[in-house]
Amino acid sequence: MSGTFFERDVCTFIIENPAASDFNDLMYLRVEYFDRCFPILVKGTSMNEQEVQAMYQLKQGQTYTATKGTNFYLLWQATTESRGRFAFSIWHQTTPGIG
Repeated sequence: MSGTFFERDVCTFIIENPAASDFNDLMYLRVEYFDRCFPILVKGTSMNEQEVQAMYQLKQGQTYTATKGTNFYLLWQATTESRGRFAFSIWHQTTPGIG
């Protein structure tokens, strides 16, 4: 396998919020870099149309958040018929208390 995207191919990631989190906790996602592809972020409890909360075309350096019960679905779509490159960060911040 060459690792080459064909134009309009999609590479997907499902990033689930930790099961033990509560509504005071936040999960973060930031796109650090992308080249020859573009990222789309879907937030929701699933990819089911009725359970999608928001959809964004991401920009480099922006940070997005989600709370308990909300997951990230990150899609990278190729813009050329060559290897697309990307990097992103995810982290979780726990806040004391019950929410």
